[in-house]
Amino acid sequence: MVVACGVFGAISGTASAAVASIGSIMIDPMEKHGYSRSYTSALLGISSLLGLLIPPSITMILYAVVTRQSVAACFLATIGPGILLMIILSLLNALHVRRNTRRKYFRRLSVRQPPPV
Repeated sequence: MVVACGVFGAISGTASAAVASIGSIMIDPMEKHGYSRSYTSALLGISSLLGLLIPPSITMILYAVVTRQSVAACFLATIGPGILLMIILSLLNALHVRRNTRRKYFRRLSVRQPPPV
């Protein structure tokens, strides 16, 4: 979901479009794979902000025009942080999933079965 929001943000340049399009596609399949609705919504919300960082961003164009900065310089200044944030969010998501699946697995093993009657 993180990479999908980053790519869609790079195409559209807005966070709200990423939430509307990626959210409507990804929330139900992620819930079927065991993600909670709250975690999926939080991941979607933070991942949609990549649309503001990765060029071409509508917000960055408006900022460059208002402050009389070079649009190209503003775009170049946000490519690195946008890609870094995408990598960090992907790694944190993988760590969270790995940790929670282990907990569920060990919790399942630690449940004592009653003796057969």
